[in-house]
Parts: sequence; structure tokens; C-alpha cells
Amino acid sequence: MERTHYRLGLDIGANSIGWCCLSLDEDRRPCAVLAAGVRVFPDSRDPQTLASLAAERRAARAARRRRDRYLRRRRALANALVRHGLMPESGSVSGSDPWPLRQAALVRPLSPHELGLVIFHLNQRRGFASNRRTDGSNEEERGKIRDAADRLRGELSRAGAPTLGAWLAERHAARKPVRARLRGEGAQAHYDFYPTRELVLAEFDAIWAAQAAWNERLTDAMRDEIRRILFHQRPLKPPVVGKCWLEPEEDRAPRALPTVQRFRIAQELAHLRITIPGFPDRPLSDTERALLLARLNAGCDISFEQVRRALGLPGEARFNLESLNREKLEGAATARRLAIGTKKRPAPLAEVWDSLDDATRDQIATVLVEVETEDEAFARLLALGLPEEAARRTAGIVLEDGRASLSLTAIRRLLPFLEQGLRYDEAVRAAGYAHHSDDRTGELLPELPYYGEVLKERLGTGTNDPKDPEEKRLGRAPNPTVHVALNELRRVVNALIARFGRPEEIVVEVLRELGHSAVQRREIEKAQKENRERNERAKRAIESLGLKVTGGAIRRYRLWEDQAQDPKDRCCPITGTLIGIEALFSAEIEEDHILPFAITLDDSNANRVLVTREANRRKARRAPFEAFGHTPEWPEILRRVALLPPAKRWRFQEGALERWQGEEKDFLARHLTDSAYLARLARLYLRVICDPDRVWAVPGRLTALVRGALGLNGLLGGPGARKDRTDHRHHAIDALAVALIDRSLLQRVSAAARRAQEVDRRLLADLEEPWPGFHAEAKAAIERVVVSHKPDHGTGGKLHNDTAYGEVRGADETGPNVVVRKPLSAFLRATPEEARAAIRDPVLAEKVAAALAANADAKSRAAALAALEHGAGTVRRVRTWERLETRPIPSAPWKRVKLDANHRIEFWRLPGKGGKPGKVVTQLVPLLDAAAEAEAKRLGRKVAERKPHPAATLLMRLHKNDMVAFGEGEARRILRVVKMSKGQVVLAPHHEGGNLKARDADTADSFKYINGSVAAFRRERARLVRVDPDGRVHDPGPRAW
Repeated sequence: MERTHYRLGLDIGANSIGWCCLSLDEDRRPCAVLAAGVRVFPDSRDPQTLASLAAERRAARAARRRRDRYLRRRRALANALVRHGLMPESGSVSGSDPWPLRQAALVRPLSPHELGLVIFHLNQRRGFASNRRTDGSNEEERGKIRDAADRLRGELSRAGAPTLGAWLAERHAARKPVRARLRGEGAQAHYDFYPTRELVLAEFDAIWAAQAAWNERLTDAMRDEIRRILFHQRPLKPPVVGKCWLEPEEDRAPRALPTVQRFRIAQELAHLRITIPGFPDRPLSDTERALLLARLNAGCDISFEQVRRALGLPGEARFNLESLNREKLEGAATARRLAIGTKKRPAPLAEVWDSLDDATRDQIATVLVEVETEDEAFARLLALGLPEEAARRTAGIVLEDGRASLSLTAIRRLLPFLEQGLRYDEAVRAAGYAHHSDDRTGELLPELPYYGEVLKERLGTGTNDPKDPEEKRLGRAPNPTVHVALNELRRVVNALIARFGRPEEIVVEVLRELGHSAVQRREIEKAQKENRERNERAKRAIESLGLKVTGGAIRRYRLWEDQAQDPKDRCCPITGTLIGIEALFSAEIEEDHILPFAITLDDSNANRVLVTREANRRKARRAPFEAFGHTPEWPEILRRVALLPPAKRWRFQEGALERWQGEEKDFLARHLTDSAYLARLARLYLRVICDPDRVWAVPGRLTALVRGALGLNGLLGGPGARKDRTDHRHHAIDALAVALIDRSLLQRVSAAARRAQEVDRRLLADLEEPWPGFHAEAKAAIERVVVSHKPDHGTGGKLHNDTAYGEVRGADETGPNVVVRKPLSAFLRATPEEARAAIRDPVLAEKVAAALAANADAKSRAAALAALEHGAGTVRRVRTWERLETRPIPSAPWKRVKLDANHRIEFWRLPGKGGKPGKVVTQLVPLLDAAAEAEAKRLGRKVAERKPHPAATLLMRLHKNDMVAFGEGEARRILRVVKMSKGQVVLAPHHEGGNLKARDADTADSFKYINGSVAAFRRERARLVRVDPDGRVHDPGPRAW
């Protein structure tokens, strides 16, 4: 295959990859659009909670395994009891009430079968056994359990109860709850009592000792066997620890180690910069750094206001790490917990911490991170030389979880250099390691391998065991969204290599949110919501002035709000002229780039401020300090600038332009570098197929600038259109903008910006096309794009609804057919009539209906239902019935479940009569059935036929996200399977995105679902088509139905 010389532009997002290939001329300048496309895929997160789907599956799997372990233990215990004559051969233990027997076991002999019943009952609820490693993640819940367990021990002592069972038997006889339940809500939530494994174990020993005195057949060997089965606790499997990329043979260090926390603090202080009005920003001095290091390493958090006071800085001094979302420097959490403590949680090592050396402190933290039980932790802490009482109190403490990115050896080598003030990259070199981002080998591979092979040192999660599968052996990104995105990137790029050969140059933009956690994503969504609210407020204000609402008007209003919180203080920062709402949209007020746009190419609101026309002319194309820093006006300017947001304020300081440029003084190189972690990761990955010097990453703001300057938004919506996020093809437009960004384009953008400022024209108004005919060519390429959706053919996932229903025997065709228990709170919004109809017990139904009828508002209803739940004659749940379409579970036919997910829909042609084709029917296959089929195939078993007729012919089988072609020639439409139901498939054009359900319901939106019935499929001569990751369509052609 003759190699094509092209540049690949990539726009990598959380669930999409836009790509564009530009042909290069002999001078390596883009000269034509070779191809463009979009790949869309799920991001492996729940759309509502943003939690990883793998985490949900893991939690469900853990619950199943806990249940399986309990059943195995119960079976083993029953076998042992039968073998020793403590249970009937039938294994049945029904008939007697175990509570009185548990109370009587210490005061009278029990029959062998009664004793067996008592032991079997102890197994049902063995009590809470604390595990330091697993319980530490929820300190609040752990505290509630600990407090309730302490209360229970106090109750046992006050009641004089010899065992837990004796105390619970008294409650059972008084019709009081014998199970630990969380009561109350929020801060008032608590357990009345909480049995522990220690109490159940003590009861077993006491009962056996008492009964052995009356029954000589109860031997010590029998006791030991039963005790071992009853209280066996599976040791936790240690998690796989990643390897350090600087010391590849060593594990990454726990974050809780004091040395690791010193490393974090030193690294943060090495990057801290101080900005004082009228002076260039600067790093900490040696004295300042030593002062902060001492306080932070001791465990103290220090607010930035306290830092200013401690360092003797003026009140207007600011720090680069200071923001509205961050108000302090965090100290060493381990030292704070062990040596400082709080009034509620005193520090166990306050008296000895300062006398311990660094190695001993690390060893103590290692014990608290790795050891499961408090007894083992206590023993190991004693061995480290801690006093007995201190060791006992320390053993119950849980430190923060997680691992650092480096091993303890590497951290100890780097730490002295960081504490001297060197940045991380400088410390890496000073410690004798290779540069932290330089791992070039010079070899180019024919295609992208699995990303773990290239990035394994940075992932550090692989086992390096040749017998393990690729992902396990080489490691995988801990963030599921990143893992999925990098795998899809591999598919897309390798498809393009197979089509055009390796690219000569690669430009990539990575969505910064791609690597964020669920918590970080929720913060982003919150900020986006606030942004939308500000826009709506601006629209209302503009409309009230009788002006047309435009994007420019909204931006100007928001800039006006940024000038100061109080409208009376909103003025031109240069001249001090008040800017009222009436003057805001006049020609006397202009928007100015604080730092020159021609240098920074920063068109964001953070680099814009409202000034008077006169001030704008005086400032010209200079930074504020350069224009006014040596004039008498400067102190007053700084006083007004103090009212601006921090993101704007620093740009008025001396040296602001140098700070913006950072280490990279080359104007063009500064713009062709995105320092975000994931952008660096993507560059490292892509360098194995392209010359590393010809792979660069660009920030999103630059992509937006180029897209707007070249009018690329109009490729889908016409001239002047805004970016349409409901059309997946906008990712291909972004990729086109990304691919165009190089030194040549940035030089032209900068020159156009300077010309626009010289003649007072709209910014970048005269930016030339990259080549003649560019817009027409780009528009045609984008319109040719067929979006590639990753099909969902797998059988993994939630097989059915969580709720298990009971069958109503003899139910008629229209009445309730299943029963299920529901908490009373489920009826909070129900009407009295709905409660009467749903609750099966007529007496309870009337009680609930009466409570609902007597209380109209939600708060009083909740109180009334709570009174039923916790009052005399406690009712926590009620048995309800309803009509649902359910299926029995094969392994438990008395249970019925509601099927929530469909795996596929099949189109079958029945045999015809008299030479005529037969009728076409559809058959829906639930995910539960598909999973059973897959398991049968895996085990080599015969899979039951699904044919609706023995002679039926399969015409088509469709899964979610499969692609279907309707029509032919110019009228052909490529549609995506969105969902399926009985008798029809719901389709959408391949490029339609956003919330399709909401868009379909929105009368103002032109998008509407396409319902694919059998008749529609026959009329459109529908057929299944394959769309490759690079967007090529494989269409077998119209078919007869």
C-alpha cells in the first residue's frame, strides 16, 4: 500500500473520539481534508450517579459471594452437628424457639438437639467483626457501630445478663426488637445496640462449658471443630499494588506514610508562588519554606490567611494555589491523627511522636494500613517499642487509604531536593533518575498496542506475570473512563493506519474531565449549572433593557458582574469611571484583553475586562503593568483591581506575562503544549507510531478559538451558527480544528489579531482560509461522516430488577398477580385509596390510609408513618400486591423478577402457504435469557431453539447500538438502534446525540424517534450494516422482506 502523507487530529472525550486526517504537501502543510469521523462509546459510568459500572457490579458480586460463603458455612455446620448427634439426620431445626434455649443454656442441661439448635442459631447472626482495612472507608458508620457496641456492653453489665443471648431473649419475650437497625436520619441516625463477634464467641464458649459439665459426650475436639466452622473468617485478599515507575521493582508506597506526606507537602511548597501587587511573583525563600514545612509536617492545616501572617506578607498578597475552592494548605494527615488529634478523637501518640525517628513513624503507619485486626496491630505496635496503652489506643485507628505514585525508596531519594525548593522534574534529575517524561526508544511500531504495554511504568498496576491476561499483566488505568477511552483510541487509530498508513504528524486534544472521578465530575456539573444560571440571569437583564439577547451581550453582562460584587463598585479598573447598567452596552465601554491576545491567544473571560474607550486606547497592546506600572495612577489601579476575581487579578501584576509563559519562552511552543496529565499520557501513547517530535497536544481553549475564527461551527448549522452539541459530528469538527493547529496557523492567528487591533476591527475577522476552497471541502467531509457507535452485544450487566416478588396464586387476568414487601415510607406520596388498593392486609391498609388522609403535607405524613413504624405494634414493612409482567428465577421458582433489560430483537419469517412468503414476526430476547444461552455455550451444553416455528427463517438480529440502513442510493439513511420493545425497534439517525428521550418529547426540537416496525422495515428494505471504528460503512444492499 502506498503511504499517504497526512496529519491526524484527535479530539478525545469521555465517551467519544473525533478524528480528522489532513493531507500534507511537501512542506508538511495541510492542503486537503482526507477523511473525518466520530467514534461514540459508553464511558462505563452510571449516567445518574456517575459511579463506575464496574463498582456497581463489584458490589453486587461481593453480596452474592458473602451469601454463598454464609450458605457454605451453614451447610458445613449442619453436617458437623448431624455427625456429632446434635441435629436430626434430616437436618431440620424447625419447631422450637431458640431464644428461650439460649437463655436456659447456662442454667439447665439441654438435649443434644436443643443444643444443636442453639449453635445453629448463633450462626445465623454471628455479630459484627471489625476489619480495620475494610471498615476504615466509612468512619461515620464505624463510629455509630462502635458507640452502639459500647452501649450494648453497658446494658449487659447493668442487666446482669450472663450472655448476649440471655439479654436478647428477655427483649424477645417483651416483644422488643432483637436485631440491630439504624434509627433516625442524618446526624440523629444511630443504632440502639450492635452485637459484636466477640460477644457471640463468648456466649458459645460459656454455653459449651456449661453443657459439657452436664454431658460428657461434648468433647474438646468436638467443640474445637464446631467453633472453627462457626467463627471462620476468610482472610482478605491483599490488593494488587502498582509498581513505581522510577524504581520498577518496588511497590508504590501507601499515602498514609509520614514520609510520603512529607513528599507531597514539599512538592506543593516547591510549586507555591507569591504574588504581591507591584512586584513580580516569586517562590518561597528558604526561611519561609522551612517555617511552612515544619508546621505542615507536624500535622497542622494552614489557611492562606495564616500563611500571609506567618510569613509577614501584606494582606493583598496572593498565592497561585489559592482559589475560591481552596482556602488552605493541608498538613500531614497521619501526624494530625496520631500526634495532634481532636477533642472528640484524642491523639494516642502525642507524648512519644516527637521522639520517634522517620523510619519508626513509617513502620507504625504501615501496620495501621496493612493489618486487618486490632489484636494483630496491637501486637506489632508493641514490637515496635510503643508503650502498651499507646499501642492499644493506636491499634484502633484507621489511616487514609490509597497509594502514592512512587515507591518509598524513590520518595526518600527525591525528598531532600524537594525540601530545598526544587520542582518535581528538577528533583528527578537531581536524584539521578532519567527525566520524568523522557522515555523514548526511537522505535516506531506498525500499530498501537494495548496501552498498558506503552504506559505500564506510569500505570504501575500490572503483575508482570507472563501467565496472566494482557490487562492484568501490563496493568490498566484505575479510572474506568480513561481505560475505555484509550482502548477505543487504539481501535480508531489502528483502523486509520490500516486504511492510510501511519500518520506523519499527530495533534491531540484531550478533554480534561476525562480522568476525573465521580466526585470531580459532580463538581463540574455543579459549576456548569451555576454557569447556566448566570446566563439566564444575564438574558433577563438584557431583555429588561429592551436589547436583543446575543452571545456577545451575555458575555458583556457577565464581565460587568465580574468587575465587583457590589454594582456601585463596578468601574473601569484603569480610569475609575463608574460603569452603570445603562452605560454597559454603549460605545464608551469596551472589552479589553488584559494580557495581549496577539501573544496569549487567550480569549476567555478570565482574560477580559470592561474598560472605557479612552483607557483601551492608552493601554494598547500591552500588559497592564507595562502600560501603567510606572505611572502615578498605578496604586489606584491596583486598589480597583483587588475587586476583580483572582483569575483576572494576577494578570495586572508585574511579570504577569512572564508567569503566563512559564518555563516555555517560545511563543509557539507554549501554545502547542497541553500540560494536563491525560494529554501527556495520550502523547506518550501515540509516540510509538509517530516521530515523538511530531506529536503535540493542544489545550481546548485554543481549539475553540480556531473553530470560531475559521467559522467551523457553520459547517453544520450555517454561517454564524454556534457549536451544536446534539450532533455527534461536532466532535469531527473539533478534530478538524485540532488538526489545523500548528506553528504556521498560530503565526497567522497572532498576525490577524494584531491587524484587527490596529484598525479596530472584530478579532480575527480577516483570518485567511488554510487553503483555497477549505470551507467547501471541510463541509463536504463533515457531511459525509457516518458516526460509528460501539455496539452492545455483550451479555454482562443487570439481568433483572433487584426486587424479588412472590406469585399470587389464582390471580385473574386483570388483577394483582405478584406480592412484595415495601417500607411504609414508600406510601409517603400515595393517596389513601392507592394505599388501600396496594396493601394486602385490610387492617394495615386502613391504618396507613387513615394516616395519609389525616396529614396533607409530606412532613406530617412522614411523622405519621414513622409513628406506625416505631410505635406500639411495630410495623416496618407491609405486604403489597400489584400487577406486573415477571418471570420466575430458574434456581428459585417461587421467586419472580421483573426483566428490565433486553439483549436483542429477532425478525423471523414464518413458512408461507401456496408459494407465498410467510408472515414476519419479531421475538424479543431478554438479557437474562441471553446470559443463560452464553453460559450454556461456555459449558458446552445444548442451547434451546428460539424459533417461533420449526421451519421459520431468521431474517435479522439487532442489538442496542447496531446500525440499520433504510432506503438506497441518495435516499439511504443510516440509523442507530436506541432501544427495542415488543414488535418494534426504536431508531435514531446515526449523528443525533444528547438526551434523545427528552429531545423526542420536546415539541420545539425537530428530532423525533423513528419507530421501526415490521411494516417500516419491509417498506424501507432495511438491512443490518456494519460501521467500522473509522466510519466506513459495509452495506450488503437492500433486502427483500
